[in-house]
Amino acid sequence: MTRAGRPIPTLSCKQCPIHLEGEWCVLSDDELETVTAAKRDRLFEPGEVIFHQGDACDGMYWIRDGLVGERRLDPDGEMALVRLSHTGKALGYQELLARKPYRNSAEALKPTRVCYLSRAVIRDLLDGNSRLGDLFLLRSLRDMEMTEDDYVTALNRGIRSRLLHALLTLYKHYGHFEIDKGHVLEIPIARKDLAALIGTGPETISRTIRKLEKERIARFEGRQVVFSCIDTIQAEIRSTG
Repeated sequence: MTRAGRPIPTLSCKQCPIHLEGEWCVLSDDELETVTAAKRDRLFEPGEVIFHQGDACDGMYWIRDGLVGERRLDPDGEMALVRLSHTGKALGYQELLARKPYRNSAEALKPTRVCYLSRAVIRDLLDGNSRLGDLFLLRSLRDMEMTEDDYVTALNRGIRSRLLHALLTLYKHYGHFEIDKGHVLEIPIARKDLAALIGTGPETISRTIRKLEKERIARFEGRQVVFSCIDTIQAEIRSTG
């Protein structure tokens, strides 16, 4: 496991809501106790790398809470943000099942607590519980379908719609409502990362933001954005595909 991050108290899998929502829901109490005893919980501060692209996949990570950005080297040698992963997301499971190195680097973008389980323990669990393997296969298929859907959506939607969709997705996880302001989001990533995430450049993002402000759809102050009407934005996104 990476040396970054710092150890934190281990949370029992029986007390963690993540196991009820993911593949671990099929594990018995004894198997959950095995996982609790074997896993390692760590806290990563913003900017710390959980694993690097090309590293040997020696296990899997689960996000207890926080935000992780998955980055990949682009043709120009820059690390481009390709995916955001939130609470409950499993990292590295496809590489582990395929016995391949990590395809992306994973970096904490907010204070993030993760659970780590080694390849050997996971293999023992898969050998002893066939339903667990079936659920990981279904997850892999769903993730591939989502990737394909996102690609089609990107082809059909313009930059404006993709930006609004990305911002509302972030609002769902990290936004809040203030009586005197409205719907507020502290954008947890830099503008260049936001641009990479939706497949454009920072200059285009800046132009799009200026148009949104001119139309009073949203107000941007540094990394903070205030939405004038969430329902109106959602309706615009639906109308574009």
